[in-house]
Amino acid sequence: MTVAFDVTDPEVIEFFGVTPQKGDTNSITFGIQDLQKPFQSRNTSLLGYLEPELNNRLDKLDGNDGYSRRVRAALVEVLPRGMANIEDVAQSLHLSKRTLQRNLKAEQTNFQLLLNETREMLAKNYLLNTDLSADEIAFLLAYQETNSFLRAFHTWTGQIIQQYHKGK
Repeated sequence: MTVAFDVTDPEVIEFFGVTPQKGDTNSITFGIQDLQKPFQSRNTSLLGYLEPELNNRLDKLDGNDGYSRRVRAALVEVLPRGMANIEDVAQSLHLSKRTLQRNLKAEQTNFQLLLNETREMLAKNYLLNTDLSADEIAFLLAYQETNSFLRAFHTWTGQIIQQYHKGK
């Protein structure tokens, strides 16, 4: 399939943020500053399928309706974009890192515990409700390496992914 567009069209320039240049070959060249930006993805069809159940499960977790719930909800949104640290979540909640830490401590929890719980819940949902591979799930949960995800999953469930998958 060939897609043609006018490189001088103002909408094209606005979309790309630069004026595209025609060349002899089909290629896209990125500047180093573009490559250093975080990769952001959004799979709206998958999110639409999973979101109602995820929100239902988030509501049931620990009965916490305060900051813990808000952190879990934020994590569901930011993890697929590779954002898994407290600074990212605090920013998405429009709080300082320190304020978020204090509020979580008041609820007798911490960010790392909520991150692990949310990752576990999402991993189980992905495995039971999709055909995503371990690599894809690791990516969606913001793990740098698939092996880290596999070890974490075994710690959570005492099973390897294939055993858990067979149980569905």
